[in-house]
Amino acid sequence: MQFPGAAPPSVGVLFDSAFDRIDDLLALALLYGLDGKGEMRMSAVTVSRPDFAAAQFCEIVKRFYAGAAGGFGFGFSFPVGLAADGPGKPLPVYPALLAKTGDDGARLYKPALESFIDTGDPATVLRNALTASQPHNTIVIAGGPLTSLARLLEMRGSKDLIALNVRYLAIAAGPWIAPDLNAAKAAQRVFDDWPTPIYASSVELGAAVRFPASSIEKDFAWSKAHPVADAYRAFGTMPYDAPTSAMDASLYAVRPTAGYFKLSGPGQFRASAAGVDFTASAQGKHQLLMPDEAQTGAVVKALTELASAQPVVRARRGPRADAKADPNADKPQPIKKQ
Repeated sequence: MQFPGAAPPSVGVLFDSAFDRIDDLLALALLYGLDGKGEMRMSAVTVSRPDFAAAQFCEIVKRFYAGAAGGFGFGFSFPVGLAADGPGKPLPVYPALLAKTGDDGARLYKPALESFIDTGDPATVLRNALTASQPHNTIVIAGGPLTSLARLLEMRGSKDLIALNVRYLAIAAGPWIAPDLNAAKAAQRVFDDWPTPIYASSVELGAAVRFPASSIEKDFAWSKAHPVADAYRAFGTMPYDAPTSAMDASLYAVRPTAGYFKLSGPGQFRASAAGVDFTASAQGKHQLLMPDEAQTGAVVKALTELASAQPVVRARRGPRADAKADPNADKPQPIKKQ
């Protein structure tokens, strides 16, 4: 919805991933950093894997950045999406993070999600967010298996909705796209039927551009309890530099003209054991993002600065903006499953 005389809203982003790699959480932090700069709006976050603790942690990250634009309006009202089935199993890293305590013995990260019904079906959350979008004002980013997007395509009228409201889809290519036969079929369904251009950050790109462990210790130090920094430490033995496939796809999606990466010619993606195969074709509407050695320093600088950015409190849009004396006034409540 746009109020009379108001500028069009910044582009909305829907982020779906398995959250089984630290890259996914770093990408989420990066997107909230871009949200805080006003370059986009974080509209929806969905977990494509049946891991309730992962959904709880994503909601904690969401509340951690609630001072950003996503803290009001459509983006905050949508629940975190959580798949009821699909590839992958619950990871022990998330219960360990949720059990983490501070010096006073109190839990650092208290989940607001108490049960599965507090989450939403990923495809439904994505469709509802698209319904709230203005034409061609949404970007979809996927960091893991494309099962949620395949289910979105199966919903009546969703393909037309995607064609109307989505600019393009950006994915992180890799073996996680097709870890089993069902996930491979879902990915191929998306590659065949998704009505907008698709961009994929190649595995080579994710390996060439690494997120430095030194940034976790230095740039995230502004918060004694930072969920993404603690997750980074929990996902691997420090110090380690993490691959950035999902971060690269996210950075390109929001800043496509910045020149951070090389772009292949048009072609067609196919699901494979490696995750994604690419065949050049003049008629194709898919393209690969590839590393540009000359831009590696600029990419790492952008990734670290955006992922470690502090939440930004921005004024509410619309005629009720003068009611900001009460920051919780009219705050939308999470939508629960029926």
